[in-house]
Amino acid sequence: MKPTTARPIRVSARLLCGAAWIVLSSGCLRGQPPPEEPSRWADLPPRVLTLGIPARGDTRQPDRQNSYACARTFRSGQFLDNDYGFQVREAASYRFELVPDFLGSVVVQERDEAKAGWLARGCASAYRGHTAVLSLPLEPGLYRVVVDAGDLDEAGRYVVRVDRDTSASAVLRPEDPAKVASLCASGRALGLGGRALGTFSSLSGGARAACGLTGGNAVHRLSLEAPARVRLRAAAHFPLAIEIRDRCAGPSVACARAPEGAYEVELVAELEAGEHYVILDATHLSPLDVYNGPRVGAGVLGAYVLDAEEVPR
Repeated sequence: MKPTTARPIRVSARLLCGAAWIVLSSGCLRGQPPPEEPSRWADLPPRVLTLGIPARGDTRQPDRQNSYACARTFRSGQFLDNDYGFQVREAASYRFELVPDFLGSVVVQERDEAKAGWLARGCASAYRGHTAVLSLPLEPGLYRVVVDAGDLDEAGRYVVRVDRDTSASAVLRPEDPAKVASLCASGRALGLGGRALGTFSSLSGGARAACGLTGGNAVHRLSLEAPARVRLRAAAHFPLAIEIRDRCAGPSVACARAPEGAYEVELVAELEAGEHYVILDATHLSPLDVYNGPRVGAGVLGAYVLDAEEVPR
């Protein structure tokens, strides 16, 4: 007998593409690129939470079963979860409210694109007939809002909603006139050719640059004896912005923020003689700490250096 020779099995790209379409419902046969690995997006929430619109549900009809630990409850229950996706398009403070017919919890998680997972941002719980309230500063991105039970055999109907938090207790909010006036009064002087060193701390209602985000405690006074073209340079341990104002609570004369991923910024402006105010602000919330739990407030704290010089016109 003649020895048999194994022949390579040839499968057409079209056949493979068709098989992938059957399994993943992709548009492969239409010339689109292959889909991403299914497990990467398998946990996207099936429900949608819309700003300002109440959503009603029943955890006895769960989307999945998982375990959470909330600050006010010890989880040992049935883990009956209703999952909502919430898309944040503008950085702000958001207020989540849950009114359950049982001991219920609302958990907010942030999408971790690098690991295709979710990181806890905060949670709140309430007994039947009460309201669980959770206010969080959020930057643009996708978030998962989970409604769950807080104890064994707890489940039932609920109403959940999210709104912009404009209260005095919100982390991201407009300047508080009294706070900013105090910061301006105590602001350190910065002269042309001078350098200021300091430590920035984010502050709710603090001095907030027009192109910044968190508000903070960093205000400097720049006095000019004559009109001048002034260059400000700043660097910090965090992404930052700097702003110039003619008056403490006045409008912005000029504002600049560091490019994305950078920690240095420069601003050049034509200024009249007199006193001006330089506001230093953070442009992002502090990164999430997966080991020490959710951040407190905006959580930005770091050293900075600020230089001022006159430049030729």
